[in-house]
Amino acid sequence: MNQGQKDYTILPFPRIREQIIDGLQLASKKHMAHTLLEVEISVARQGLRHLRDKVEATPSLTAFIIYCLGRAVDSHKYMHAYRNRRNQLVLFNDVDICTIIEIDVNGEKFPLDYIIRKANKKSLVEIHNEMINTQTAPNDSGKLDSIHWFLYFPRFIRKIIYKIVGGNPHLIKRNQGTVAVTSVGKFMHGGFWGLGSPDSTLNVVIGGVKECPAIVDGCLETRKHLCLTISFDHEIVDGGPALRFIKRLKKMIESGYGLGEENTS
Repeated sequence: MNQGQKDYTILPFPRIREQIIDGLQLASKKHMAHTLLEVEISVARQGLRHLRDKVEATPSLTAFIIYCLGRAVDSHKYMHAYRNRRNQLVLFNDVDICTIIEIDVNGEKFPLDYIIRKANKKSLVEIHNEMINTQTAPNDSGKLDSIHWFLYFPRFIRKIIYKIVGGNPHLIKRNQGTVAVTSVGKFMHGGFWGLGSPDSTLNVVIGGVKECPAIVDGCLETRKHLCLTISFDHEIVDGGPALRFIKRLKKMIESGYGLGEENTS
C-alpha cells in the first residue's frame, strides 16, 4: 500500500435513513407482544394458480395475506384500535393496510410506504392490481418530496410533530394506515421469521416458506408452510382477543379464503 493511500471509503449518510431512525425510536417506546406463526399454504397456492386462469395477472401471496388480514381485522376491530388524548379507544371501520413497495427512484430502489385504503372492502385482484400499478407507475412523487423536505427539520422538531400525530388516531390513519405489513420472504428462500420494530397497533411480517412433512389421507406428503410474525400493542390488545384474531387469520389463510368468483371482479 502506498503511503497515504486509504483502505476505506467515506460516503455521505443517506438523509432518507433519518426517517428509519425516527421510526425505530418511536417503535422502541411501544410495548409489543410477538407471535411466531406457521400457516399451511397448499390450498392457498392452488387457489391462486386456479385464479390465474381467470385473470390476466396472478395475485401474489403477499396480496392474498393482505386480503385475508383486512377481513380478519374487520371482524376484530380492537386489533387496529388507537388511543387518543382523551384516553379513549378509536376503532376504525376501514382497515387501511400500510405495506412496503419497492419502486425505482432515479435508477435506485426505494422502499415506499404505500397504504391500501379500505383493504377490508376490496377484492384480492383489486389489491394485487393496486400494488402492481404502484410499483410500475408510482404516483407518490409528491409524498417523496414531502418526506425529503421534512427530514431537513432538526430531530427535536420532528419529535414534536410525531407527538402531535401520535396522539391523534385520525392523523395516524391518514399518514401510516391502521395496520402494517412487511414482506421479507421475497428476498430469501427457506423458512425464517422476521422481527421488525413496529409502531402500529398491529404489525405483520411475512417471512419465508419452508417444507414440512405431513400426514394427508394416511400418506406422508411434503407441505409448504409460511412463517408469519404477528406483533400487537399489548397496551391496547390483550392476549385472549389477539389469539382469537390470530386463530381466525390462520384459518382464513389455510382454507384459501375468498379464492372464488368474487375475486375475479
